[in-house]
Amino acid sequence: MTYGELQSALAGEGLTAYMPLAPRASKSVVGSVLEREPITMPSHHWDSTDPLLCAEVVFGTGDRFRTGEAMGPDTIEEQWQMDRVQMNPFGHSHVDFQRLIAVAQGTIGIVTWMTLKCCYLSSLTKAYLVPSETLEQLIELSYRLMRFRLGGKLFILNGLNLACLLGNDSDTIETLAKTLPSWVLFVSFEGYGVLPEDKIAYEEADFLTMAKLCNLRPVQEIAGVTADDLSGITSGPSPEPYCKTRLRGGFNDVFFLTTLEKTPDFASSLAGLADTQKQFAGAVGVYIQPIVQGTSCHCEFSFYYNPADSVSSDTTQRFTGEVVAEVAAKGGFFSRPYPAWKDRAYRHAEGTAAMQRKIKDIFDPKGILNPGKLCF
Repeated sequence: MTYGELQSALAGEGLTAYMPLAPRASKSVVGSVLEREPITMPSHHWDSTDPLLCAEVVFGTGDRFRTGEAMGPDTIEEQWQMDRVQMNPFGHSHVDFQRLIAVAQGTIGIVTWMTLKCCYLSSLTKAYLVPSETLEQLIELSYRLMRFRLGGKLFILNGLNLACLLGNDSDTIETLAKTLPSWVLFVSFEGYGVLPEDKIAYEEADFLTMAKLCNLRPVQEIAGVTADDLSGITSGPSPEPYCKTRLRGGFNDVFFLTTLEKTPDFASSLAGLADTQKQFAGAVGVYIQPIVQGTSCHCEFSFYYNPADSVSSDTTQRFTGEVVAEVAAKGGFFSRPYPAWKDRAYRHAEGTAAMQRKIKDIFDPKGILNPGKLCF
């Protein structure tokens, strides 16, 4: 199931999915959740595995296994008849087995289905854009909002990534990026329940007070870009062509976990590194997504290039390695060890690799599942 299919099905029930930012239309929901892609609603994000609840897994031993409340002993259909809907993710006993399969890239088991936590579909939405030439003020405002779990969607983009979301082609994106501020925080206030207007009103009032304390001026339109436009775009998957391919056709992402107050240092350092490569002048996108109620954040840098140009492609691959080394040196945590940074991620975590191999031997003793991935 893709996010487009899921959103359509949920809307009929008055619900909406917790989604990553503008995923590809073809992206698997199960794959996205297993990879712990960050959702855009940090105040609703209670745990790193959210919104995953229960799942059925076939381990490398051939054993079929259900996690959390779905464990049984009854079949899923029999549980439904007793009004059990597989919401509680904990168990068996004190072990949360879904944590073994999350970000395991299919090396531990194959997930056949899962249940997800969803959100009420808003009957009213009020959204704001908060422009700034520096990150620090936006981060302070983000912390204030999440301390009281205010707002629905909340994330920070630099001007280029915002232009990529809104523009349909490279010329439009380049023109728009020149008119947008360096950084923009997007925040929405979602109205649902018995008093949706009142919910939005008190959250909005507190938000405007907080913004004033941070010397920021929230607006609903910047350079022809409206907050409502962005709210609509982030409510579903990215239309084709995918937003990150519109500028130059290709991109390399480097993403990691850190804390919000450290993101200005990463942004400054990596911008300086990009300045050493002529092809990345004005072609580096930044996306900062608070997670787990702001206790940490997903920090993502996108390096745009032309994949039809072999020189550009080779330069991008080499440069990505330099970026990964810089991030690691500054303490960024690679929680999803993909090939570009897998070796560096495990180089400083020998104990983690040893433990993962022991787990692999238990759940996939013959090593048949996705060999060559992670540290296996």
